[in-house]
Amino acid sequence: HSYDLIVSSLPLNAFLPEMTQAVIDRLIDLARPGAYLSFFEYRVLQGMMPLIMPQKKLEQFYSSRAIIEKFLQQYKVDEAVVKLNIPPAVVHYLRIDKT
Repeated sequence: HSYDLIVSSLPLNAFLPEMTQAVIDRLIDLARPGAYLSFFEYRVLQGMMPLIMPQKKLEQFYSSRAIIEKFLQQYKVDEAVVKLNIPPAVVHYLRIDKT
């Protein structure tokens, strides 16, 4: 199956880099050309990670972040900050153009 719209609440920041890449690849595979994809993350947590994570986990976190950032750079069309959410969330809107 392929989809015109995909909404994900998977915690991409919490996955090991290999899983982050596998999930993103699968989402792209599931999307029809021109499909829209949306996911959210808690941006405030990103700033806290260096304070609470051991070095090895922090390195994995930064590797996953790099994968997510590349995904966003390639496909992102908009984002919205939901300030009333606790903690505040950022919703990313992407258009999966496979050309």
